[in-house]
Amino acid sequence: MQHRASSNLSNFVRSYIEHIELPTLKKFLLMLHYPLSVGRPNYPALFLGNWQCMYLDGIGYRDSLGQLSVNSIFEASCFNQQLNTNLLDALLPKAIQYVASQCRFYSNSTHPASVNREMQFVDRHTNIEATLERILSGKSLASLLGEKYMGLWTKRVLDSILSNAAHGLQSNTTHLSLSTAIRSVFQHTFNKFLAHSISEINVWGNLDVLCDTSFDSEMESIFSLVVNALPSPPLNELELQRDVYRHLDPLPLDLVDEADALFPFYRQVSSFIDAALDVAIASSSDGPALSCDAAFDFEEIIMKVEEHFLAESESSMSTAVKNIIRMVDSSDELYERYTKHHVLWKFGAKGSQVIQWISHKIQSTELSISYRNIVLLHLFCCRRGLDIMRISSWSMLSVTKEHTLKLHSAEDVGTNFISSMLERFKSFIEQSPTETWSRSFSAFLLSIPSMLEQGELITDKSAISAMRYLIFINTIVTTEAPEGAAPLLVEQASNLVGHSLKDFFLLLDKHDDSNTWILDVKRKLMRVLFSEAWLKTVLDRDNADANFLIDSISSGHIEHQTGVVHLRSLLLHSSRIISKGTMPFYPLHRFCQPMSLLICRKLSCQGTGDFSPATDQRTKMPHYIPQWLRSNNANSSGDDDKDMARYFQNYRHDFDCPLADVVFDIMLSLLAQRMADENCSSEQLLLVFQEKINRERHISRKEQIANARQALQHTQTNLVSFIGTSISSIETSAILVCLVSKIAQELAATSQSPALSGVDSDVTESILANAMNSHKWSEFFFSTLLRLRGKGHLAVLLNRGGSLHKFDWASLWKVGVVSLCHSITNDLTLARDSLQQSRHDIAQFSQHYRACPYCHGAFGVDQRNCGQFTCGRDAHGVNGQPAIGGRAVRETHGCGRGFSINQALPYYQSRRYLEDDLPALQRLEEDLAQKERAFNEFNESTELWQRAEQFQITHFSFHVRRRGTNDEVFPSASLTDQAGQSEVEVDPEVQMLVRILDQLPGLEFISYLPDMIELYIFVH
Repeated sequence: MQHRASSNLSNFVRSYIEHIELPTLKKFLLMLHYPLSVGRPNYPALFLGNWQCMYLDGIGYRDSLGQLSVNSIFEASCFNQQLNTNLLDALLPKAIQYVASQCRFYSNSTHPASVNREMQFVDRHTNIEATLERILSGKSLASLLGEKYMGLWTKRVLDSILSNAAHGLQSNTTHLSLSTAIRSVFQHTFNKFLAHSISEINVWGNLDVLCDTSFDSEMESIFSLVVNALPSPPLNELELQRDVYRHLDPLPLDLVDEADALFPFYRQVSSFIDAALDVAIASSSDGPALSCDAAFDFEEIIMKVEEHFLAESESSMSTAVKNIIRMVDSSDELYERYTKHHVLWKFGAKGSQVIQWISHKIQSTELSISYRNIVLLHLFCCRRGLDIMRISSWSMLSVTKEHTLKLHSAEDVGTNFISSMLERFKSFIEQSPTETWSRSFSAFLLSIPSMLEQGELITDKSAISAMRYLIFINTIVTTEAPEGAAPLLVEQASNLVGHSLKDFFLLLDKHDDSNTWILDVKRKLMRVLFSEAWLKTVLDRDNADANFLIDSISSGHIEHQTGVVHLRSLLLHSSRIISKGTMPFYPLHRFCQPMSLLICRKLSCQGTGDFSPATDQRTKMPHYIPQWLRSNNANSSGDDDKDMARYFQNYRHDFDCPLADVVFDIMLSLLAQRMADENCSSEQLLLVFQEKINRERHISRKEQIANARQALQHTQTNLVSFIGTSISSIETSAILVCLVSKIAQELAATSQSPALSGVDSDVTESILANAMNSHKWSEFFFSTLLRLRGKGHLAVLLNRGGSLHKFDWASLWKVGVVSLCHSITNDLTLARDSLQQSRHDIAQFSQHYRACPYCHGAFGVDQRNCGQFTCGRDAHGVNGQPAIGGRAVRETHGCGRGFSINQALPYYQSRRYLEDDLPALQRLEEDLAQKERAFNEFNESTELWQRAEQFQITHFSFHVRRRGTNDEVFPSASLTDQAGQSEVEVDPEVQMLVRILDQLPGLEFISYLPDMIELYIFVH
């Protein structure tokens, strides 16, 4: 169109075509080309009629400087070539502006060359531009990203973009030229791609690593490796993204001031390794319960992780992570960087102590792989995470402003490390211990178990003494004391020769022991020195604290509950850990034997040495009766030689020291937990009790002496038999309490008990018959029934057909049934009224009747008149004939002899009174006496019921589980739990009650309320 007449020629062609007749399907295309020499197009595009004008583009124009080369794009599409990366030079400036304005950055970066959110836009733009120019493995970061971006433009994608642009021009859906549309697509997608890539690279501060001055060639290799492996979104997704602020992943553990990244792409590498570990652990032989200290377990999991990497070999990130693991494994500097980064960002741990401890633990495991394997590091930290956090909690605390607890040698680990730290803590006491020192030492004390290997104990006496001394000082510092008292105690404690609990108590007793703070110090000391953590960490072969505790309990200087808690920990801490299925039933078998021997020597008991000289058999078995069962009502079973009768012979309390009460409560709590875990029945408990009695009953004097000698020669390898000792007698009593309570519980739940209906039911009846007639056993037994089920159910058990009706020891309890109260009271009232009425009638008769002095017949005195009477008739008759009441009669009554009124006898001497009235009166009096006896028995039984309702049992909740068990043996056990677990058929009413209560919230609390049991009576 550079010719002057080109417009006229074009109009001529148009006019000619418009005036000729053309076939319908034929179309003309008139292409007007403007070469580069033409300054501007001059063809008028108005009034085109039926012609359509489409502006294709300026194809053939020379691309101006700074613009995207559209010619190169068309060439690549037409000749199936790769796009030239030089095209990005035109896109990069605007893309950097987009990233600086749209991407979010962290605000905690302290590197001057890094990108900080708080920067001005110009500074942020400058730093981003400088970052993209950083050289990684011979190429700039911008070049690496540009190659990834150009790799997205395949021949198919490029053709699709050009086709869409051309179709928009053809369909008039866009007014953009072809080159403008292509430039727009390229600029838009590159902006999104660069923003996405920078955001992925900067996750958890990777740009700080890139800008760090210590960024070396190894880190360059890792950086370029991960940059190339990072997945890129497809172009279709980039086209659809909107211009909004991109999401910024928060830093782990809310780190703000300490989030300096040390290892490149830590988040991507660590998350990939953690995912592989999850898969490996789930598919391992032991599963999630895998032990963290077994070497073969580590080996197995590492092998599983490698298999996972092989399975993911097609993934570029998997290949990159495998290469990074190899690079770290061959470089101490990279391993140290990664370990510091992992510990800080995973656990918030900062300082060389944690790093050295982890390195020592990993190197101490005998593995065939390198200790620098970061997969092994992840696995170890996963298993020992709590220990790492405990160590870091004190390792970062300052003891004073000038001194911090820092290690200067990697050898100070384990027991050596603990001893070193103890000496450091002691050195600061001279500067007067402060609250900061106390917090640091308390954290250190809690972390000591994690510093030791599994099964390792602190046995060094000097280290144990130093720990005791520091614990004592820390207790004084943390207890509110009067002014000047704490420094004085600290000074006096420094002069102590021994550091046992007894030494500390003697020092405290020199002060006013009535002060509350002195008592608080003593309580805190015992809580620490008898805690489970202390007893499982320290091995004190002298047992000085144990002796002191036992002596203090025996003398009553320690409260009962405090003694139970501490002595229980002392007895159980060193016992062998056994799985639930094989744990011994007897509490003595779970106790630490040296502690049990100490207790045996301290217990004061009568009757352990009573043996017959002739048979060498025991003549008496000692008994322990708890305080809440004890009374003056003792029982003696005579000379019956049966084991049960012999056991209850002279059944009285034979212990006279508080230590026995503490030991009994510990044993009872252990038995209760064991019964709950195993869901033991009364029949099983009966067998245990029988076995125990049989062994105690038949031990000889020689065997007892042999056991005592063996105890004196006790070592850790041989076991001691406690049969025939005082502590064994306490265990027997605890088993008996559980047996009786279990029988009552089963009767309350199902109205039946296996012990009363099984093979050895006669033994059970003998035990109950001997126990219920002495002390407060019956009150304890019936109290359990009342608390669990209420009066209505107990009445059913006592009535005819009930499980307790046949027992003589329950006969008095039958009378006190509430339903009998009305009938007994009515019978007594009727008997009293009948006797009173009879006596009143006889008194009335005695006033109007007399007795004949000759035949003692009774007669009535209507009128005295002349005072002469004839027995059986009127004195004067009628017309000379006998008469009675003025009327003549033929028949005569009485003896017919006459006498005066003064000769007549009183009515009480008449035959009528003696033969009729007096026997009837005696029968009424006997009936009244019987009714009164029944009423008195009812009152006595009612008192028994009241005492059972008010019966107080020692509260065990401080050392017995109250929830999560289905079979408690104490009176507050749950009726609904027992009904749900029992194998015996449960009453329909109980099932109805269970269904009602199951719909209520807080069932575990409702089931403990005795009053709710009365709901059963209402449903019944």
